[in-house]
Amino acid sequence: MPAIFLRSDSLNRLVYLPDVNSLTYKELAILRAELNIDIKSMEGRMYEQRDEASSEWLCSISYKLSICRQFLELCKHFLITEKSKAMQI
Repeated sequence: MPAIFLRSDSLNRLVYLPDVNSLTYKELAILRAELNIDIKSMEGRMYEQRDEASSEWLCSISYKLSICRQFLELCKHFLITEKSKAMQI
């Protein structure tokens, strides 16, 4: 099974899905913001091109959206976890 990763422009590096939990709180927040923007952008392009795009392009962007959403959910989870830890201190 291929490793799932994304290239983060904001963090200037590749981030692998299993490594999200090792990001700092600040990196998680930055990645979450980047992912929110990217997801909205891809959804917008997908909507605009829904009648004209090839099925191959639609499949490709759907796959990218799925990966971004997985990363976003992990970022949210670990941000909540880190915030909870900080409040207990």
